[in-house]
Parts: sequence; structure tokens; C-alpha cells
Amino acid sequence: MSTPLLPLPLVAKQSLSANIAYFSDPLYTRTFSKEETLDQSGRWCWFSQERGYGSSTSYGAFIHKWNTSRELRLLNISSEKRGWLAALSGIKESSISCDEQYSGDEPNQQFHDEIFSIIRLHSLDGTYAQENPTSTSEKTCGVSEVVLLCDVVKSTLIHTGVAHDVGERSHK
Repeated sequence: MSTPLLPLPLVAKQSLSANIAYFSDPLYTRTFSKEETLDQSGRWCWFSQERGYGSSTSYGAFIHKWNTSRELRLLNISSEKRGWLAALSGIKESSISCDEQYSGDEPNQQFHDEIFSIIRLHSLDGTYAQENPTSTSEKTCGVSEVVLLCDVVKSTLIHTGVAHDVGERSHK
């Protein structure tokens, strides 16, 4: 793993401030169970900003809604931020691809572990990626998501409901 460049130079600190968003909108997860299920055993927890993301066959037919008890401070890791993220973290820009940033599983976990010290140092709650679907840039790809530190989830998110995605086949 790369070691972040700390302390941050003034220009990076200014850029960091410009890339922090304050977020309090509802978040969503999909599961195969109606019960409130969110794996909080690891360091990171993944959410969508869109109620109907993914398919019921891939992610489950039950859509869980989560509200925040306070405003979240999130680092923008959208793909157009690759060069800035590389300079800030010491990660090679060529290794920051859409897969490492936010298309799931181990590469996503590794990318977030790489920037963990930046998140903690600046008292952030996690990251967000908001992609522009109308962009023709190759640097813009992937989905919109919010990734939170699981300890933030435990103290900040409130499960406020579950809906069954009746338009698709559910798993029991």
C-alpha cells in the first residue's frame, strides 16, 4: 500500500476543501432479505444515492432506506478527480481506475483502504462518487455511490424502511 503524503502541502489542503461535500440525503441498500441487514463488520459500508439502483437478481429485491442523523462529510472520488487523488494520496494515477474506485468487491475495498488515512486525518465520514451520465469523457464511468466508514454507519444512519421491488422476481 502507498503511504499518503502527509502533512499535505497548502495547495492540496485547499483542493481537499474544494472536494468535500456535505450530504444528508437518504441512502439505499438492496438485500435478499426483508430484515434490516447491513454488514458492518468491516471498515467500509456501501450505499447508493438512487432508490432503484441495480437489479433485484443481482442485489436483492428488498430496498432499504437509511436516513442520516447528521450531515455527512464526504470526499469526492468521482473519476474526473483521479489526478488530484493520486497527488493527494501517493497512489499512482494509472492504478486509480473505475474498478478500483467504485465498481465493487476487492478492488473497491483496496482503493478505500489506500485513502483511509486521508479520511481519518481530515475527520471525513467516507467518500462519494457522482458520475455525469451525459459525459463523453473516458475518465467518467461507473455508478454513483456513497461509501461510509462502518463506525460512522453505526452512530449516524437510521434504518427508516424497506420496500419490495415488485417489478422483479425476488429471492427468498
